[in-house]
Amino acid sequence: MTTSMLHSMEKAAGSGNGKHSRELAVTRLADVVPEPIEWLWPRRIPRGKLTLLVGDPGTGKSFISLAIAAAITRGNALPDGEPQPAQNVLIWNGEDGTGDTIRPRAAATGVALERCWVIDGELRDDGQSSPFSLLSIDVLGQYVARVGNVGVVVVDPIAALLAGVDAHRDTEVRSALQPLADFARDSGVAVLAIMHLNKREAESALYRVGGSIAFVGLARSVLLAATDPENGRRAIAPLKCNLAAKPTPIEYRIDDEGRFWWGSSAEDLSAERLLRSVRPQSYGGARNDAERFLRETLEDGPVLARDVELLAEGKGIAPATLKRARRSVGVISNKTRDGWTLCLPS
Repeated sequence: MTTSMLHSMEKAAGSGNGKHSRELAVTRLADVVPEPIEWLWPRRIPRGKLTLLVGDPGTGKSFISLAIAAAITRGNALPDGEPQPAQNVLIWNGEDGTGDTIRPRAAATGVALERCWVIDGELRDDGQSSPFSLLSIDVLGQYVARVGNVGVVVVDPIAALLAGVDAHRDTEVRSALQPLADFARDSGVAVLAIMHLNKREAESALYRVGGSIAFVGLARSVLLAATDPENGRRAIAPLKCNLAAKPTPIEYRIDDEGRFWWGSSAEDLSAERLLRSVRPQSYGGARNDAERFLRETLEDGPVLARDVELLAEGKGIAPATLKRARRSVGVISNKTRDGWTLCLPS
């Protein structure tokens, strides 16, 4: 070993310079006791972990969180699950009023109100109050330990807690959210954080989650809430599930009075299909995509109808959507020796 190498090792260990020595902290796997995954909602929301519920505005994410709270506070089974002892729920909501929105919605969805608390902020020893933030996680942990029997903490939306954090920088997001993930791990409480989708198209559905990919990286489960505009069906579909096989999408319904119903399993409403259908307004939706496809395909003249249908299928355009787009664009069909052709109106 050279003198320079020895010097570097001594410097790293703080040897002979008055500094505290350091050494690597390790755990031998043979000494680790295996721990089973516990679920608040089987294969969808694990206890002691961070779960994201994502979707565009108007898809009912807050209603879904309250429907989950209703089942937890009453000990009822969630879809695909079993009844469990009733537990308490904590909600922090950075957008809706407690009296005019959260309380009426909670009552309409069947939450046991005596087991549900809304976080207003922090209260200091001198009687002064301050807003709840990511710096309040230690206070949240103390409260949960004191109250006990808390099943889930809902954060709606998570972006409202990220004041001063660049939500598009991985390092900043991970640093800011790690205390929340640590709280979930240490308390055994499920954390359900609500997020919006971003406004871009992406090859992978996971990249539609708003902000940095660090949000998805920290979460052990990511659920999508979306509406299929082709038929108006709403569903919760898995985007990511690190701890179990992906569950089947579950339909849900919300009426104009704020009443919520769970539906049945819906394998056809996958996240990929729903995300293709819920493209941002700037992209015009499924039918507008089909209209643009027809104009581009037919701009140079008539094309055989069967070729148009094959091209549309390759772009993920459903036959029903193509049919509606043909009517709205005014596509003209003509019979020729080679078969039916389609062309744009003159």
